[in-house]
Amino acid sequence: MEIKYQISRDDLINFHMKHFIETKAYKRSTIIQAISILIFAIFTCIIINHLYYYIMLLLTLLILTVYRKRRIKFLLRKKLNKVFLSVKYNDCFKPTKIIITEVGLQTITSLSEKIYKWQSIKIISLIDNYIFIITAANDELFIPISAFKGYNDKKLFLNKLIENSNLKISYKYPIDAKYQ
Repeated sequence: MEIKYQISRDDLINFHMKHFIETKAYKRSTIIQAISILIFAIFTCIIINHLYYYIMLLLTLLILTVYRKRRIKFLLRKKLNKVFLSVKYNDCFKPTKIIITEVGLQTITSLSEKIYKWQSIKIISLIDNYIFIITAANDELFIPISAFKGYNDKKLFLNKLIENSNLKISYKYPIDAKYQ
């Protein structure tokens, strides 16, 4: 079986931005930020003895809390843009052909040809009209459902993936996703 597709940098970034709240990194940064704000508030209250400053501090903390998600989204989008411009991801945005072989998945682009053995596939996720495959080497295959000719082709592809990799399809975003 063979499929052909091409994704854009914006498609990939928008996909990750939509699901960033589900990641461990986001949850960890939320906890760290909450603890930092709390420690800052406690030390500021100890140092300052005026009611006016307490009110200003509480308003500032409220504003920081309300806009926290926006700030993190902005920073994440900036980071993802930088990451996906790196040489490591040049292959991702070229026209890609994936062939299912007896050994594994073979990907062919104008820049490279790779074979991912079945045992190297760690995660298969079906999310938002995309099949998201993560390998042991943290390589990602991001396949749009539109790459398939029909529902039966998609089902056949997924069945072969499940059968050969001995994994189950996840319908959630991989919470361990990392980009460096």
